[in-house]
Amino acid sequence: MQNSEILQNIQDDIVTCRLLPGTPLQEVFLAEKQFCGRTKIRDALLVLSSQKFVVLEHNKGAHVAPLDASQVFSIFEMRIALEKSAAVLAASRLGEEGRQQLSDYHVTIQQAERDQDENLFYEVDAIVHDAIASASLNPFLQSQITLMRLHTRRCWYFYCERGYREVADYKGLLSVIEEVRAGNAAGASAAMFDHLAGLHQSFSEMFSSQLKGLEHI
Repeated sequence: MQNSEILQNIQDDIVTCRLLPGTPLQEVFLAEKQFCGRTKIRDALLVLSSQKFVVLEHNKGAHVAPLDASQVFSIFEMRIALEKSAAVLAASRLGEEGRQQLSDYHVTIQQAERDQDENLFYEVDAIVHDAIASASLNPFLQSQITLMRLHTRRCWYFYCERGYREVADYKGLLSVIEEVRAGNAAGASAAMFDHLAGLHQSFSEMFSSQLKGLEHI
């Protein structure tokens, strides 16, 4: 198995919480599961540590990185900053083909809103964010956004079973598309902030609710 496949497999298990925060990562077990040698597992863990998915401790081995409230907020803070930048660049660099693609996504989101089809919304939401990051024409920015979105996805998987409820932000995403298509950099930045800040607020409300519950313990 190629190094990239091994890395992808372990990363997927962490992001989807098949490997929960704090889980010890034993090289022997991972090597058996991935049908490879321990050297390749070590290499993968080093990359995952640099991406903040894994914690490596001298003489203690590796474990899956924690996912507490402070980390969740740090992830969203970083993602919002990056995606605002991407929206600004995309607004000024979007070509005619990209404009047409966003128009098509706009129609699909409107249809999802009419049908209250949240599954379709989340599917298109991911595609739109990818399209805007790509339209920034900045591969370094795009790669960091991809990484932050993986961290956000991990938050979603972990906290859905702990009270998190995401609201489909149809209007917010439509606004992002409209501002980017119009070439309005300032408007695109503001719309992206409003759209992503709603997710941040959902997590804030969940944590506040959990803390209030502790008052009665």
